[in-house]
Amino acid sequence: MTDIVQKHQHTIVGTTGPALKSKDSHVHRIRVRTSSAPESHDCHWHLVEDTTGPAMETPDGKHTHYFCGETSRNDGHKHCYGTVTDTSPNCEDCDEDDCCEDDCDCDCDCDYDCDCNKDHR
Repeated sequence: MTDIVQKHQHTIVGTTGPALKSKDSHVHRIRVRTSSAPESHDCHWHLVEDTTGPAMETPDGKHTHYFCGETSRNDGHKHCYGTVTDTSPNCEDCDEDDCCEDDCDCDCDCDYDCDCNKDHR
């Protein structure tokens, strides 16, 4: 869920892009539309374009990724978000050849400490 702005919020649901090697881990690119906001005065949505943080192992042997940022500005405002992806199996457990793209030279230098305590209106 995004933060609440102008008395509404949106959900962020979608599928990340393939795993991209980054240092000793991997990241994923995200490009999705939020849910619409029919309860607001003008039904609208926002675009989320981001790169996750590195993989974080979970106790059940899977992993998740943190991502945070701001949506696109639509209908005169934008929203903050900060959440984790659903858990996924570790790359070693994948049956598909393209689970982790070893040939990617992506060296993402993302700032994972979000500062979303500002006015987005």
